[in-house]
Amino acid sequence: MKKNQLLFILILSIIGISDSCREDFLDVKPAGGLSEYVLATEEGIDALLVGAYSMLDGVSAPQFGWRSASSNYMKQARALRGWYHFEAWRMWKMIPYVDENTDIRNVSNKEDIRTKIIDDLQEGALPLLQDARGGTKPDGSPIGLAPTYGEVLNFPYKPGGSPGGCCGFYQPTQEFVNSYRTSGGLPLLDFSYNNDPVISDQGLAIYDPFVEDAGPLDPRLDWAVGRRGIPYWDWGVHTGSDWIRDQTYAGPYSPKKQVYKKTDEGIYTEVGNWTSGWTANGYRMIRYADLLLLLAECQIETGDLTGALANINMVRERAANPNGYVMESDGTTPAATYDVKPYPSFPDQTYARNALRMERKLELGMEGHRWFDLNRWGITVTELNRALAYEKTMPWGGAMYGNATVGAEDVTYPIPQRQIDMSYGKLVQNR
Repeated sequence: MKKNQLLFILILSIIGISDSCREDFLDVKPAGGLSEYVLATEEGIDALLVGAYSMLDGVSAPQFGWRSASSNYMKQARALRGWYHFEAWRMWKMIPYVDENTDIRNVSNKEDIRTKIIDDLQEGALPLLQDARGGTKPDGSPIGLAPTYGEVLNFPYKPGGSPGGCCGFYQPTQEFVNSYRTSGGLPLLDFSYNNDPVISDQGLAIYDPFVEDAGPLDPRLDWAVGRRGIPYWDWGVHTGSDWIRDQTYAGPYSPKKQVYKKTDEGIYTEVGNWTSGWTANGYRMIRYADLLLLLAECQIETGDLTGALANINMVRERAANPNGYVMESDGTTPAATYDVKPYPSFPDQTYARNALRMERKLELGMEGHRWFDLNRWGITVTELNRALAYEKTMPWGGAMYGNATVGAEDVTYPIPQRQIDMSYGKLVQNR
């Protein structure tokens, strides 16, 4: 099982290389869209199929905004097929494998398809690595970490001068925020950060006095979380409780990473519905820092602590660049007491493993990876119950969590009953 997991990590990491984060990656906006007419009519679907088969035949024209089809299109297709099956596998585990030879009348999820996923990735993704070996993407742009940590689809609630207008989905927890507390520039791997929680404005009106937390923090906190007194993209300073739908059950923090900028409103956001929170922001399936940390994870599990230290510290050194700090309105004063440093060493595998797991939490927090990470490490139940026990002590804990606990049944999503019914018993439940 561990061998399969490491192989998944290595191969999937490769997919991220050729389109990972150069400096302008996160500013790329969608080049086009499909109307309901295209997707809902026979004429529209026929046009899409013509375009798709034209790509496969290598006859697409560059003026349509597509990369020209080439001899490696089948490798790209297999890499994507492997990726999408992997995405489904990590959600449900028991899934069918569907390819060009599948009879849709006899699709079953009773087979372990991991070998087929790995075959697709090995035949598709590994050869594509050759395109990235020179340190640049096929179009000549550089591969690597952007110089500063920053813009990496959520939206907070506020009826006035903040994004979205409703409804405060995916708000960060206090336990997550506390994780960014540092000591000597390093994270507190023993969870003692909860003994020195980050100060919030919980229970305060916007006109009540509030003193921001003055303790040392990893600067990535304020790229991941909106909190009172800290500038929030180009929306101005987060003013506190009026950005939250109701602190009594939701807590004091806003999501940030996927939220659109004020300058994007009406351009890349919904303009004709009840909320502008629907945006054209793209989902980042993988980015270069994720790649480095996945590689470091493999190195730790295979005993290469020196290599793991180097890769984790690459991520931390980028976070320590003051040019990437959230700044006050003057553009020169850090918005909080930021202190992050590279690890001097990894004394043993257990320490390195804990450092890696914390680094993924800090670097990739609020990007949708945490649950899958915990599942891969086999600690979902214990870790979420630990965090849940702390959150229940918060003023909003009773209203938000009640008597909730995390059990083994929560490690995977259940197979939708409708899909089981439609399969006439060929699909079975995964628990």
